[in-house]
Amino acid sequence: MLILPDGTTLLVDAGAAGDGLAQTDPHPDASRTPGAWIARYVMRHLPARATGIDYAVITHFLPDHMGQITAGAAASKAGCLLSGTTEVGDALPVGVLVDRGWPDYSYPAPFTDRTMVNYRQFLAARAKDGMKVERFQPGSMSQIRRVHDGEVPGVWRFAT
Repeated sequence: MLILPDGTTLLVDAGAAGDGLAQTDPHPDASRTPGAWIARYVMRHLPARATGIDYAVITHFLPDHMGQITAGAAASKAGCLLSGTTEVGDALPVGVLVDRGWPDYSYPAPFTDRTMVNYRQFLAARAKDGMKVERFQPGSMSQIRRVHDGEVPGVWRFAT
């Protein structure tokens, strides 16, 4: 997660592969799901005035970047199954979710697997709650921008 000097928050990927590989197992341990660990971490590090995540970006649609529905996945109140991104988005409001496939998810071929169907249900449910979804715009200087005024004390900044 990134926190910009004004307190704008940006989460890049929230995956959970569930494939048994050490690199994608829940960290620090299996007492929580990967999505629950990520949500907990984000909640602990949000600026005091934050009520959620301003931007979430999914770089690509692989389980270790967005989550994967596995046997026993819990359901949200909206009916989506929780894993990775959907679990973080269920725990914390997200202002804008940016991914490369929105709105049709048809390149290079249509995504129709269980995880993508669930992800799209999640997007529809969260959109009703006010979350915006945008297609990633490579090279854009305005897609992700400051959303707060002023600076957050103690937030590290790049020197200019």
